[in-house]
Amino acid sequence: MYLRLIDVNDFQTALAVADQFDLDPDLVFKKRWESSDHGSKAIDDFLCRIKCRKYTLSQIFAKVLPNPASIISLLQYGLRGTDIDVLEKLGTDNLADCLTWIPETNIDYTEDDSVEDIDHRRKILSKFNFSDLKTEQISLIKERTTILRYLARLKTFEDLNPRSPDGPFLSEQYRRFRDVDLVEYAALCARKGDVRSLEILFRHHNELDRHRLALLSSFPESLAIEKYLNLLPKIHPLTSIPIPIEHIERISDDWCNWQSVKRYFKNPESGCFLYEKYFPELEPKENLSTEDIADWYCFRAEKIEARTGIIELSLQLLNIAAENSLPRCFLDNKLASYKLDFKDLAELVYVWEIHHDVSLASFKTLSARAKINIILNRLNDHETDKGLDLIQGLMKDEDKKEPGSRMVIMKELIEEDGL
Repeated sequence: MYLRLIDVNDFQTALAVADQFDLDPDLVFKKRWESSDHGSKAIDDFLCRIKCRKYTLSQIFAKVLPNPASIISLLQYGLRGTDIDVLEKLGTDNLADCLTWIPETNIDYTEDDSVEDIDHRRKILSKFNFSDLKTEQISLIKERTTILRYLARLKTFEDLNPRSPDGPFLSEQYRRFRDVDLVEYAALCARKGDVRSLEILFRHHNELDRHRLALLSSFPESLAIEKYLNLLPKIHPLTSIPIPIEHIERISDDWCNWQSVKRYFKNPESGCFLYEKYFPELEPKENLSTEDIADWYCFRAEKIEARTGIIELSLQLLNIAAENSLPRCFLDNKLASYKLDFKDLAELVYVWEIHHDVSLASFKTLSARAKINIILNRLNDHETDKGLDLIQGLMKDEDKKEPGSRMVIMKELIEEDGL
C-alpha cells in the first residue's frame, strides 16, 4: 500500500503511513525530488529530508541543472554534507553515521569564512591522523574535492562562455568541461591560438602555473605576439623578481585543500604529455626564476624562427623580453647574444637573399669568419660598401660575445685576403 500511494503521488498519506508503521520516508522524498525542478526550494523541501548518504551524493554529482544558480545551490548543499564536522563523525564506529547524510554545518558557502569558522576547522583538523583515516573519511575528502572542483569549473565555464541574461546555459557542455583534464584543455586552447580562453584559465586555476611556459610555447609560432603580449612573463623592475599571475580568489582555500590535508591525497600527475611529446627542453616549475624566464624567451625565439622562418617575430619577442624588465645581466649576456645572432641572420636573409638551408640553429654554429665568407662571395662592385659595413658589424658583434675576436678576424682577413 505504501509504494502504491507513492506511485499515485499521494505523498501526504504515504508519509502518514510511513510514520505509523515506521517505514522509510526516503522513498517519498526521493520521488518528490526526482519529479521536481531541482532548484533551491526543492533542495530545502525534498533533498534535505533524504537521509541516505549514497543517494544524496549520487544526485549532487549526477544532476547538471539548466541554470547556474540551481547548480550552485546543489553543490553548496553537497559542501554542507561533506564538511569537517561530518568528517569527525565518520570517524566513529556508529554505522548509522556512515550511511546517513548529515548536513549539519550552518556555514553559508556564498560568503567568505569567518575567523571563527577557520579556527573551528583548524581545531578539529588537529585531532586527525590523516595517514590513518577510515575508508569513509577518505571518501568524504575525495567527494568534497570533487564538489569544489565542480564549483570552480562552473565559474570558469561561465567566463569562457558568456551569455546574455536571457541566453540558454550550455549545461551539457559544462557537464563535459567539469571533468576534463585542465592542462590538456589549456594546451588545446593555446594550439588553436585562443588567447582569451587561455588567459581565463590562467586567471581561474593556479594549478596551471607550473605549466605556464609550456602552455605559452603551445601557441602557434606564427601567431602575432601582440595577441598574447599580456600573457608573457614579466619581471618586477624594482625587485627583479618574476611577477606572478593574478588569480581570482575562490573557494580553493577550503580546508581539504590545506597543505596539512593535501599532502596525504596526491592527485595524479597532469601535464606530462607537454614535456614528453612537445617540449622536452622544458620542465614544470612551481615557481619561475628570472633565469627560467630569460631562457624561455630565447627558447621561444629560436622555435619561432625555426618553424616559421620569420626572423622579425623572433627579434620582436627578444625586444619584448628586454622591455619586460629582465635584469641587465641577462640582457647583456644570453639575450644580447641571441639578438645579435638574429640581427645578423636577418641581414643575410633579407639583404643578401640567402634563403636556402639557413636557420638560427645552423647560423649559430658558423664561425664569424664563415659568416664573412658568405658575404665576400656575394660582393659585387655595387655592393662593396654595404658588404664591408655588414662585415664590420659582424666583427663588432663577435667582439661583444668574445672580447678580442675582432682583431683576430681582421688580422686573418688582412693576411689571407689582402683587405
